[in-house]
Amino acid sequence: KRLRFRALKEMCSNAGLARRLGFYEVVGGSWRLGFDLLRRFQEVTPEEIKAVARKYLRRSNATIVWMERR
Repeated sequence: KRLRFRALKEMCSNAGLARRLGFYEVVGGSWRLGFDLLRRFQEVTPEEIKAVARKYLRRSNATIVWMERR
């Protein structure tokens, strides 16, 4: 929902709409890609997210960084 809100908010201004359409035209090859991605993101189910998390978010794949102030 946040992703959709952010995209729609950006498209409320001419500059935002131009930036978004231009970005997807240059990066994805079509200005339509931005709208297609929004639709695809809405179709993802919680079960699909959980399945991907189980597959890729494992302790064996983790990188731990320890930072200390000087």
